[in-house]
Amino acid sequence: MADNISMLARFNDEKSWVEFILTRILPGHRVRKSTGIVGCAKGIHSGWVYEQLEAAVDGIVDFKLEEVGGEMMNFMRIRSMRENE
Repeated sequence: MADNISMLARFNDEKSWVEFILTRILPGHRVRKSTGIVGCAKGIHSGWVYEQLEAAVDGIVDFKLEEVGGEMMNFMRIRSMRENE
């Protein structure tokens, strides 16, 4: 298994793998009533990819590793979260 879906872009055009995620992976989580965490590397895909994926999910959590004062720090923020009915 991959740690993020960005690896799908290696052998597929953007439209193909985004459609795969939107029509197979995400609906599968909903059918199973499970929480799916899908990672996607930032800054390597077109804006269209991020727009499609972000519009299809219930929440977006950003993770970042940054050097601060010679020390590596992990950062996390919840950018958006939808309320479920």
